[in-house]
Amino acid sequence: MPRTNEWLQNEFRAIVENHFPEIKQVDLIMITFGRPTAVRLGSIRLVKRTDPTAGTLIRVNGLFRNPHIPRFVVREVIAHELAHLVHGVHTISERRFRHPHRGGVVTTELVDRGIGEVVYLSKTWLKQNWQSFISEVRAQGILKPPRRRSVRQRRGLRRYGRMYFLPY
Repeated sequence: MPRTNEWLQNEFRAIVENHFPEIKQVDLIMITFGRPTAVRLGSIRLVKRTDPTAGTLIRVNGLFRNPHIPRFVVREVIAHELAHLVHGVHTISERRFRHPHRGGVVTTELVDRGIGEVVYLSKTWLKQNWQSFISEVRAQGILKPPRRRSVRQRRGLRRYGRMYFLPY
């Protein structure tokens, strides 16, 4: 089956039914393929903060349309974004954690929900294959080459007015 938004929606519904049964308003959650990027695998955001019926948008990296990306990687990214949803990140519900990734809260949530093996497989595959896949995609011209950063950006310096300082 080709990887379309409909395929992605079916994967999403299967994950919600099996691992996130407390999410009741599935129709208010939209999931689509986003633009292809080398760094961001997925994102979640509230469509309209002022409208509680507006819903949530989950975007998955557009490179995941490629059949060479294993299905478990796509499923892990969807589950990861759903864990953010359950934690109240980018939703109208109360936020459970101040920092959405600190302390491995997302991974812990996924392991507790029985997706630990998928997380392990995904992390392993990404660590071993993602950079070579990105190089191939860049060679094909699908993805732009990385932008050259200034010395200050490489050192992590932030600019406010005329002063530069480290971000911590």
